[in-house]
Amino acid sequence: MRRWLVLALLSAACAKVETKPTTPTAAPSTGAPTANEGAPAASVGPATPACKPGPVSCGDDKKSLVATACGTTSVVQSCLGPGGCTSSGAGVRCDESVANPGGACRLEESFGCTPDKDAMTQCRSGKVVLASTCKGTKKCQIGAAVQCDTSIADQGDACATEGRMACARDAKTLLRCQGGTFATSEQCKYQPCLIGSGKVICR
Repeated sequence: MRRWLVLALLSAACAKVETKPTTPTAAPSTGAPTANEGAPAASVGPATPACKPGPVSCGDDKKSLVATACGTTSVVQSCLGPGGCTSSGAGVRCDESVANPGGACRLEESFGCTPDKDAMTQCRSGKVVLASTCKGTKKCQIGAAVQCDTSIADQGDACATEGRMACARDAKTLLRCQGGTFATSEQCKYQPCLIGSGKVICR
């Protein structure tokens, strides 16, 4: 009887105990700083000012434009034309009528000749490009305007005037300027390709 009474009292006491949710414990600190605390901010030094080139002037050879930046003088542009590079109260003048493809230029859309006179150049977007080959007997000439003798050409040569005709070197083919290059127009079956009076004839 006493054993039964003790067991009953123990059961009643256990029924009154409330179940409490377990609280997760924090992970032990490792001592390492997190991304937002404890890490020193990265120091940013002052930006190094860029060296801007000074005004252009003529090079010692009088065949180039030069500019100085941060104590270093470099060539900005070649002036290979007969006028070279000259300076006066009006400023600096660079003769671009003779130029090499790939060089820098300032007179947009202006034409010139290569130093060997075998081709005509043009200034496009600040760069000298090959505009047309000049394989005719008069080659490339500089006067009041630049003239390029395109009466003779090879297929695939660069050209600047759409529709311009030329004879191939073997005089058996008539070429036409199409899309900036010379392409075959027709074969000269009966007579060789002739050049005369500013005309190109193929029969």
